[in-house]
Amino acid sequence: MRFSLLLFYWIYSSLWLNTIAYKQPNIVFVLADDLGNADLGFTGVGAVKTPNLDELAREGVILRQHYTQSVCTPTRGALLTGRYPIHTGLQHDVIYPGSPQGLPLDETTLPQI
Repeated sequence: MRFSLLLFYWIYSSLWLNTIAYKQPNIVFVLADDLGNADLGFTGVGAVKTPNLDELAREGVILRQHYTQSVCTPTRGALLTGRYPIHTGLQHDVIYPGSPQGLPLDETTLPQI
């Protein structure tokens, strides 16, 4: 009986410690096209009511210093690869459906890491 309790305690504590030691953070990254800096409520201007995004901002981290392109394709390519758009060939224009060009197939993207 005593051995069973010790075994149960040892398994339970090792599982508990493993879940704490290896627990990775949850990351929610919001990328919005055509969204101005003052369009969200948490910026203090409040041009648009965004209560859900405001709550996420209050509970998380707000990144205020960033660099982005003026169109969506270079921004998305940079986010997916972690490289400047000039290095992926996506710096100039928007890629539309059916376009023959795109992200080079040999690029490593964020989901692959």
